[in-house]
Amino acid sequence: MNATVLVSGVGAVTGYGVLRSLRGHDSALRLVGTDIHSHAVGFSWSDTALVSPPVSDEAFPDWLCEAVQQSGAQLVLPTLEAELTLFHEHPDLVARVNDLGCRVALPGDRAVSVSRDKWRLHQLLIDHDDPAAIPTMLPADFDTLRRELGAPFIVKPRAGYGSRGFSIVATADELARADDPLTPMIAQQLVGDADSEFTVAVFGDGDGGILARVVLRRWLAPEGMTMRATSEPVPPRLDFALERLTALLRPFGAINLQLREHDDDYRLLEVNARVSSSTSLRTRFGYNEAGMLVDLHLHGRHPEQPTIRLGTAVRFLDDSVTFR
Repeated sequence: MNATVLVSGVGAVTGYGVLRSLRGHDSALRLVGTDIHSHAVGFSWSDTALVSPPVSDEAFPDWLCEAVQQSGAQLVLPTLEAELTLFHEHPDLVARVNDLGCRVALPGDRAVSVSRDKWRLHQLLIDHDDPAAIPTMLPADFDTLRRELGAPFIVKPRAGYGSRGFSIVATADELARADDPLTPMIAQQLVGDADSEFTVAVFGDGDGGILARVVLRRWLAPEGMTMRATSEPVPPRLDFALERLTALLRPFGAINLQLREHDDDYRLLEVNARVSSSTSLRTRFGYNEAGMLVDLHLHGRHPEQPTIRLGTAVRFLDDSVTFR
C-alpha cells in the first residue's frame, strides 16, 4: 500500500511547494492537501483535497483527527505557524494523531519554542554566549533604544514570520507608528543589508548534529517571501555558525534559519521550526527536505548531504486554470 501524507496550507507557497517536492520525490505517494479555501491552488497537486476549518477554530483538533482517520494518512506535514503553536501547546493532540497510526513531523520543543518567540531566541543565544545574537531589547522609549541599538533600528513582533509587522525606525514618530499595543514587540539592531541575507535549511538528527543542509543567499519581496535566491559555495565561517546553532537548537528533522552577514560573522534573525516558503527553490537546487521528512518519519531513513547545484532562482507569477 502506498504511503499517504497530509500536507496543510496548500493554498500558500510553502504548502504547494511541499506537494510539488513530494511529487518529484516519490510519485507513488498519495497526497492529501488541506486548506481553509476551497479554491486553494495546491489542490491541483493533491490526490485528495480537504477544506479545513481555521486552526484557531475550536473544531480544528477533531476535524484533523477525522481527516487523518478517513484519509488513512500516515504522516502530517504542517506548514502553518499556527499549527506548530497548537501542537506545541497541546501534546495531547499529537498523541491523538499518533494513536490513529499517523506521525506529525515536528522538529522538537526547543526549536518550536524559539521559533514562536524571538525574545526567547535572543535569550537562548545570550545564555550560551553565541556570537550569532543580535543586540535586542524589549520596548522602551526612543532615546533609550537609539542609545543602545543605534539608529535606525528594527521593531518587529516577538511572534511572527515573513516580515509581518517589521519596521525600520529612525525617529520617535516612526517608533510610535510602529508600536502595536496589542502585539508584544522587540527592538533590534539593524545588521547587514539586503545583499547579505541567507536562508538556510538544516536537517537535524535530534542530538545537535547536522545530517544535511543547504544555504541560499536571498532577496525578499515586499511581503517577506524570497523572490530571488542564489546557491553558491558556502563560506567556512557560515558552516561553523550553522554547526553551533544546530547544536544549540537540537532539531529533529527540518528547520529554517534566517541569517545576515555582519562584521565578518553571521547573525541569526529568526528560526522557523518547519520547512519555509523557499522549500520549492531548495528542491530545484537538489535539496528536497519534504522528501527527507517522509523518508525519516515513515521509513526511518536519515538523509545524507545531497550534492547542491549552484545557480540562481527567480520567482514569477503563474496561472492555474481549471475548466468545467
